[in-house]
Amino acid sequence: MVEQKRESFRVEYPSSLCPKILLKNKIYNVFDVSEFGIKFHYSDACDFELDELVSAEIIFSDNDSYDLETTIVRIDKYYVSVKLLTPLPLSKIRSEHLYLIQFFSEKK
Repeated sequence: MVEQKRESFRVEYPSSLCPKILLKNKIYNVFDVSEFGIKFHYSDACDFELDELVSAEIIFSDNDSYDLETTIVRIDKYYVSVKLLTPLPLSKIRSEHLYLIQFFSEKK
């Protein structure tokens, strides 16, 4: 297991199981999620700017969804990271972590 060096625990997803995030009328695959932030993958031209406020919706594989207010905090070559102005419930982060553990333990 990878050591977490951040203040809040992040759940990292394989591409086949990732949640989706809707921003600016486009859907993106989520790479990782925490209570306070989301990192998502983009493959087209990036139309985000640092410190930009963006409304979003995250949709998990169990169809739970959350409306979000975010700030763009990082733009890399293929990823954008957002800070959540209102955190996701820790219970949801924990249930996603347990879902992935269960999914991969059943694959063995």
